[in-house]
Formats: sequence, structure tokens, C-alpha cells
Amino acid sequence: MLNLNPIKAEYYDYLCRRCMNMSYRVRLSEKDCVFGEATTCPSCHRYKRLVTGLRAGGHIKMLLK
Repeated sequence: MLNLNPIKAEYYDYLCRRCMNMSYRVRLSEKDCVFGEATTCPSCHRYKRLVTGLRAGGHIKMLLK
């Protein structure tokens, strides 16, 4: 997955890092992600910072999953 558009289309918003790791079975760290504002995650309904983009390491991890 090269961008987060499929996630945004499925959940109508971005997800937190924890939900992305659980849903897609990857191990994204904080340095792999670009975070947006803190708001309620549509998956776990917790108030967290949502992942709005991925850095190079995050893209590689998502492609190799």
C-alpha cells in the first residue's frame, strides 16, 4: 500500500498507529508515521493522534507485509 487512501475510504478517516498495526499486521513505529491532530480513532474510539502519512520506512513495511 503506497498511500492511506484505502484506509480512509474504508473507515472514512485515518486510523491511529495501534489500529493500523492490528488491522494490517505490521509493526509501524512512531518514526515510520506522520501524525496529524489528536482526535477520536474511528476503529478503537479512543482519543489518539491519527496517522495521516507514512515515511519511507513505513512505506517499506506496508509493502512487505
